[in-house]
Formats: sequence, structure tokens, C-alpha cells
Amino acid sequence: MKGPLVPVEESKAIAIRVDRLLADLGRPKPPISLAQVRAVQKLDVHYYSVSNPDFMDRLAHKMRIAGKVITEPWRLVEAVKQMDLKALLLPDAKRILIDEDLHDIKKRWAEAHEITHDLLDWHKDFMYGDAEVTLLPSCEAMIEAEANLGAGLILFPGYYINDYLSGKDPHMSLAMKLADDSGNSITSAGWRIAEQSSRPTFFMVCEPGSLREASVKHLAVSAPFEQKFGHIQAPQLFTIVKANARHARGGPLGAFTYALRDVEGRQYEFVFDVFSNGHSILTMGYTKV
Repeated sequence: MKGPLVPVEESKAIAIRVDRLLADLGRPKPPISLAQVRAVQKLDVHYYSVSNPDFMDRLAHKMRIAGKVITEPWRLVEAVKQMDLKALLLPDAKRILIDEDLHDIKKRWAEAHEITHDLLDWHKDFMYGDAEVTLLPSCEAMIEAEANLGAGLILFPGYYINDYLSGKDPHMSLAMKLADDSGNSITSAGWRIAEQSSRPTFFMVCEPGSLREASVKHLAVSAPFEQKFGHIQAPQLFTIVKANARHARGGPLGAFTYALRDVEGRQYEFVFDVFSNGHSILTMGYTKV
């Protein structure tokens, strides 16, 4: 569903840190080499599988997850399964762990997300958890939103994305081109476009890839969308998509316009551009200029 928007001051702080990190690499254009980014941060990466006991045995030696020292491989397996982890950062070991079963292109987002956790020093206290006080869901959601913001800035740097999007409508074909040009997933490209857009824009991910079976998994919105249309929730947008898009398994599912009212009751025409990659239904929505 819709995650929290990172406040302006925190967004600026994250952008400054990511820009400084990429400046050390000469502000490269995408595709960004995450190996080079990790080298600056002195991080390494390993891929885990809960079905590989030998690897988990080597990995488990004196590592921390949620504030606990993990010394037995079965406990590491248990922690990974219980938390349904696809990637995690071990701050003491300066190591990122990624589920080897993830698609390669999804591993890039997971890696950039964990690099951001390491980059933002105020995240370190949260990475260990607290034995006595459970992290509030709202706080945890904000920490993850900040890591997602940082991941987007690493994979689609501000000095690149601003020129890339200039003068273009934020439709699905633009997300696909950005994904190809940057070596990232269509989902991460659509997320970044919505996040960066200067007009009311949203990007919605529904799974699985059939409208009859799907439900909303993620909704990313621009700051102008949140300001003017923050009262509109993901289920309402999905209902509109189900009523107007083609019910096919893959490919373009249609583009249509639909009127939404802002917080003051004024009506705006939105373009809904819907696409299925066979696994997810992706919708980019934006106001006409």
C-alpha cells in the first residue's frame, strides 16, 4: 500500500549523502555499478539460501540480526524465514545479504536499499532492534521509506533523472525506456518517476498479473499528489483500473482518462496508463498538463 512520504528536510539530507557518495565515483550515468558504490562504503555482498546449510553455517558465525548474536545456523535460518527477509544489512560485518532466489534485476534494488541503510547513520540504531521496546510500525515504515528513497537516488541519480524526465509525460512507455537505459526494473523506474514528478502522479503495483485476482501491493506518489489527492487511497484507484482496463494476462491493458477530485473538491482529469508484465499489473497515473 501507500508508504509514508519522507519529509522535505530528511529527503534533502538523503539526497545530499547519496550525491556525495556518487560524486566520489565521478557522478556516473546509469547503469550504476553497485560494486563501485559498495567499495566506497566498504561493504561486501553475499547471497544466501535457506536450503544451503553449509553456507548458512559459515554465515552464522557471530552475526547480529535484530540485536541478537546469531551463532547457530538453524537460528539464522529461523530468523530469515520468520521475517520473510529478501535482503538485510549486517552492520557489524559491513555485509549485505541478498536472497539468491530473487530475480537478478530485483537484486539491484535490494542491494541499493541496504546500501542506503548503511549510508544513513541515523539508521544504525534501528538495524539492531531493541529487546525491550518494539519499533513502532510508523517509525519502521519511515525508515523503510527513507531506504527506498535512497535506493531510487542511487539507481536513478538526481543529476540524471531531472534531464531524463524534462518535458515528458510520466507514462508507462517512459518507465520502460528508463528501465532499459538504467539497467533496472520497470517497477523501480516507475516508482522513481512518480516520486520525482512535479505534477500529481502515482505509480501502483498490483499482484498477481491478472485483474480478476490482483490486489494492491505498493503505491508510490509524488509530493503534489499527496498534497492535493492524499485522501485518495489505493483501493479506490484499483477499482477504477479494474473497471476500465482490459482483462488480459500480459502487455498493455489500456490507457484512459478518469476525473478525480482534489481535497478542495476541484475536478482534475487523470491519465491512467496500465500494463501487465505477466507477474504484476503496473499503473502510472498523472494529471494532464
